[in-house]
Amino acid sequence: MTYRFYMTCPAYCEELLRNEIEDAGGSDIKTRVRSVTFGGTAEVGYRLCLNSAYGNGLYRILAEGHAERKEEIVRLAAAVAWEEIFPAGVSFSVSCKLASNNRTQITDSRYGALLLKDGVCDRLRTVTGCRPDVDTENPDIRLHLQIVHAHVMICVNWAGEPLNRRGYRPVGVEAPLKENTAAAVLARCRKYTAEAGFIVDPMCGSGTLLIEAAMAAAGIPPGLLRSRRSRGFGFQALRDFDREVWSRLRAEAEKKAAAGNEAAARTGVRYFGFDIDRHAAEAARQNAAAAGLSDRIVIRRADFRTVTAADFPADWSPGKTCLIVNPPYGERLGDKATVPELYRDFGNHLRSVFPGSVACILCGDASLAASVGLKAAKTAPFRNGALKTVLAVFPVFPESRREASRTAAEKKLKEIHSGETLSEGSRMFANRLKKNSKEWKKSAIAREVSVFRLYDADMPEYNASVDVYIPVTGNDCSPRIYLSEYQPPSSVSEESRKKRLNEMIDGLLFFFETDRKHLYLRTRFRQKNGAAYEKLSSESALYVIEEEGLRFEVNLSDYLDTGIYPDHRPLRRRLKKEAKGKRFLNLFSYTATASVCAAAGGAVRVVSVDASARYLETGKRNFGLNGIPSDRAVWIRSDVMKFLREDRSIYDLIYLDPPTFSNSKSARDDFDLQKDQSELIDLCMQRLSKGGVLYFSNHFRRFVPDEGMIEKWCPEEITESTFDPDFRRNRKIHRCWRFVKK
Repeated sequence: MTYRFYMTCPAYCEELLRNEIEDAGGSDIKTRVRSVTFGGTAEVGYRLCLNSAYGNGLYRILAEGHAERKEEIVRLAAAVAWEEIFPAGVSFSVSCKLASNNRTQITDSRYGALLLKDGVCDRLRTVTGCRPDVDTENPDIRLHLQIVHAHVMICVNWAGEPLNRRGYRPVGVEAPLKENTAAAVLARCRKYTAEAGFIVDPMCGSGTLLIEAAMAAAGIPPGLLRSRRSRGFGFQALRDFDREVWSRLRAEAEKKAAAGNEAAARTGVRYFGFDIDRHAAEAARQNAAAAGLSDRIVIRRADFRTVTAADFPADWSPGKTCLIVNPPYGERLGDKATVPELYRDFGNHLRSVFPGSVACILCGDASLAASVGLKAAKTAPFRNGALKTVLAVFPVFPESRREASRTAAEKKLKEIHSGETLSEGSRMFANRLKKNSKEWKKSAIAREVSVFRLYDADMPEYNASVDVYIPVTGNDCSPRIYLSEYQPPSSVSEESRKKRLNEMIDGLLFFFETDRKHLYLRTRFRQKNGAAYEKLSSESALYVIEEEGLRFEVNLSDYLDTGIYPDHRPLRRRLKKEAKGKRFLNLFSYTATASVCAAAGGAVRVVSVDASARYLETGKRNFGLNGIPSDRAVWIRSDVMKFLREDRSIYDLIYLDPPTFSNSKSARDDFDLQKDQSELIDLCMQRLSKGGVLYFSNHFRRFVPDEGMIEKWCPEEITESTFDPDFRRNRKIHRCWRFVKK
């Protein structure tokens, strides 16, 4: 019989899980966010429980369909033949998960679970005359109700406990790395671990990375330990459990593990773990022993800063070593203020003790990766639980190679600055920068701002923009150059694109007489390697810039956005001028630069609304930079549409600059500017006082204003007046309208 399954996994692991499902014999596979659905026999499900390194949960779908009202969900549950699922005398529990875009009447997961429980009990009481016991602590069978939008799935949990719980970690430490996340990290680093004779984790915690690495190298099925229990997986309690198939698969897994252990012993790869915490080191030893790997994994208590060649066997060599490490991020472990220093110390220790090795580090974010002080050969996004992280792979070059590289780079830079090696294209690009710079300096505004656009695809063959950020604080106030490369036409080959990009980089280095650490590159399109952007500088770049007497924080290194839209400078100027005595509302407030302008202009009330906590925190810092107490403003973290539907306050001045599209978790529905513009404008106009003004701007280049909305509110398009001289070369960057409440 073929069943329909639903399998979950950590974010960014969907393709890894899909490959496992294909290998297990799954069919009709569909990849979703953090999950995969597929068809397969019971044997396919059993194999996945035994062999999946990346899965969280495996659910057999018993019923699914569209249901918005609770009665429809009850009917869907009642149609399941529960008597064919439940053997006599078993206990069960029910869980329910509601997606953030839930559109059903079920607004509480506990209520959803209660509905399913009642449906199960009613059906079994009617058909069999009795009902099973509910056991929320240690049930035999676990049922699950999943609701996404108005799509409802009723499932039985085949895995039982989450699959990441392999069974080797009875002893835990604070903030452990989940086993399946560790396996996914190792999968991304397989090229490096496969070539290493020594695998080292100098901050090993409970030893998860080392244990998963040793298991993967030996081909030990991740679910083997659990399979040895009498009831290690949820499917073993079901009425249709096939013991014969399961016994065969278990025997295969045991045979595979034995052969893998013998093969791994012959390779001679050794694993070393160190941790400064005595409890963590002891936990790692016990976990390695529980996994049957204590003969292969050596754990010692030590601060990574003290680890030297003396801690390894005589045949150890850094050139044969791959380090895998998950340092503290300063979120759940470590002091956030001192964590960058820890990463810097780790980078220095790598250079001094491990030259020639490769270090694979799961960093808290891009800025912490930059703190290591090495150039990453590869980066990949990850999630460790709810925390966003970045996996960075750092080749640790010997000092001789680093010195040779520095010397070569300095020589090349000197040649570029002298103009000796500039290509004709680089010279042409630099000449255009020189021309634009002269025109910009003639502008009165140039004396009032420290961020401006110097170039914007002026020459079609150099399809990019160049923004200049001049810090106003710190020891080094030389210009920072932000180069944004646009999507090239399909007729331009990848080779030609890279050639022109390098010509632009050389032209910028020549014109500004600077080096690469002051140059930041963004490619505003999805590249073949999946990267949304890249950067030339390895430094974290938080700076303070100035605009017409006000100061703002910008981040040039960590995100695609920098923290300020330079093209909206004229709009911010208008808001500051018109805000005196007004109640001001900033929707999709981003880093609250418009809110700062309104507050500086004398607004009596300033409300900033955004779904991002990061943006709101930056906004509060921007208030502080300008001596405006953040408690003078109101900060609301919310989906904007939800806020507008519920808010009943009245405002005199509203600034609306929405994204083109948003699928924020806090939103009930996805936001689509083109589709939702009329409702959005209507909601804003309802919040305006009589004579109040709404400024509506957006950066969607294919935006078409709704004719009904225009006819209803008769706004004035003011786009032409919202460009300062540095943005008049490209008037397609945004459009703007002024609405007045009659």
